Amino acid sequence: MGRKKDDFWQHIEIVNDKLKCNFCGHEFSGGASRIKSHLSGIKGNGVDPWLKVPQYVQAAASLAVNSYKKAKNIVGSSSNILEGCANSVSAVGLSSQGMQNLDEHEIFSYGSLDETMKILKEKLTDLTHREAEVKREIKELESLPCKKRNSEVESWLRDVQQRKRQVVDIENDTKKFTQEVAKLAERKVPERLTLDDVVQSGEEDPFLPTQVIRFIRGYEKCAKEKNNVLQECFLYCVLYPQNQLMTREELIRNFVDGGLLDGTMSLEEQFEESGNILNELESCGMLEGGRVSGKKDGQDNLVGMHELSRAMAMRIIKGHCRFFVRANMHLKRIPPELQHSQRVEILEMISLIHNKIEEISLTTSPRFPKLSTLLLRNNPVTRIADSFFLDMPALRVLDLSSTSIGSLPITVSHLKTLTALLLEGYTRLKFVPSLAKLHALIRLDLSCTKIAKLPLGLGMLVNNLRWLNLRGVCELKMIFHPMAVISRLVNLRYLELDFYSEGAVKVKANDLKGFKMLESFAGRFYDLHHYNDFIRTNQVVGNCGFRNYILQLGLSYKRIHWQDFCWRIVKL
Repeated sequence: MGRKKDDFWQHIEIVNDKLKCNFCGHEFSGGASRIKSHLSGIKGNGVDPWLKVPQYVQAAASLAVNSYKKAKNIVGSSSNILEGCANSVSAVGLSSQGMQNLDEHEIFSYGSLDETMKILKEKLTDLTHREAEVKREIKELESLPCKKRNSEVESWLRDVQQRKRQVVDIENDTKKFTQEVAKLAERKVPERLTLDDVVQSGEEDPFLPTQVIRFIRGYEKCAKEKNNVLQECFLYCVLYPQNQLMTREELIRNFVDGGLLDGTMSLEEQFEESGNILNELESCGMLEGGRVSGKKDGQDNLVGMHELSRAMAMRIIKGHCRFFVRANMHLKRIPPELQHSQRVEILEMISLIHNKIEEISLTTSPRFPKLSTLLLRNNPVTRIADSFFLDMPALRVLDLSSTSIGSLPITVSHLKTLTALLLEGYTRLKFVPSLAKLHALIRLDLSCTKIAKLPLGLGMLVNNLRWLNLRGVCELKMIFHPMAVISRLVNLRYLELDFYSEGAVKVKANDLKGFKMLESFAGRFYDLHHYNDFIRTNQVVGNCGFRNYILQLGLSYKRIHWQDFCWRIVKL
């Protein structure tokens, strides 16, 4: 059984009969002493030392080399004695073996047992004890760095825990401060608004800090002044998809539909009041103004939300729990949370604008006791289940514009609180159920639909209906006659008929005499006689409410929008 290898061999690898240092990759030939010389960093023995060896290994190797040199000196001083012993042994006829491979620490025994051999054995015993001491010292040296590293890690962990406690304390202080601010503002804030949340949800912008400050100051100003209308108008803009520009006209109509503005005001008063609100929202950085390309009067007409403002608004409505906004999310069906969640009972506004929903067919009728606004526009919907509108007793605004449905569900007739029914761009819509029970209806938009006759019960909405849009309804025939339905709607303030298609209905002057409240009108006159009669009548009656109008004789296929009414176009 061979002698156990030196511990320093664990730092050496044998490659092609050569020794390779695991620390520096240096290759050399030799034995254990060369290994120790290399690891200790001592020059000599034909081996280059390397400074990449760890300090504790270098110290142990140096200690072993020094011990070995002492042993060698002792053995060298006894060489004369050994020679005499050898001669004596030879004289008595005993064979002897000299020491060989001293460098390898291999000392062979001699054939004679005299006093000299006893001395050598004692020295060898001393070396053995010294080797044990070296090993013990090496183990101690190896343990020291570990203890040091453990101490450093423990110190670092204590520091992290201390910092964590500080962060928690700051968080608690911030929550207390937020609650105090909420009490001062006389409003409940379920969640704290943090700038980190806002910045993470928006893209990098070098002007973010300025925008943040402007927004916070603007919203705080609304809270201090208790201007709930301004706040609600701002939050209403979140119902639209991100990065979408909105016309002022559209926002103003939506503010009125949603009950944010007084619907009994004249159109001019509504636009003036809404314009002031939008201007104030722009001035405090909550909205951004835009401009319509080619606008002749040069006034800004488009409104958008900065990404940061939208992120702040989304955070606010999330805390209110009254809004459900999934605009432009590529949805293909009604979200499950609107069917099986208790949260729907407190929802007031739902926006699913600009998605890919093709059918609304639910196994059970959803219950929305507080829902006031439902926006489903810009979806390729072809069918809506009748049960969908059964339990919406508070619904005010139903926007189904730009969809692909052919007929509305019968249950729409039971939405007694409905104030706005928007069906614009229903290019396939041919049937609208009876509107006789919708006595609260203020705005009805049937523009660009395929209906051939007016909905039943329209004439019974004389008290509240203020806005009727039939632009682009080119298949509608013979509207105006002595008992015409529209002539009964004497409280209309906005009436737009189809005037640019070839089959547009022609209006007679007498058909408009009953509209004392009418402010904006667009239509095509039957002939020049009726046109002149209309102009003459309205010039004589000085208190006529007409402010904006498009009057046309002949054919024109140019589409003219509401914002162009201020031009008072007359086409002959």
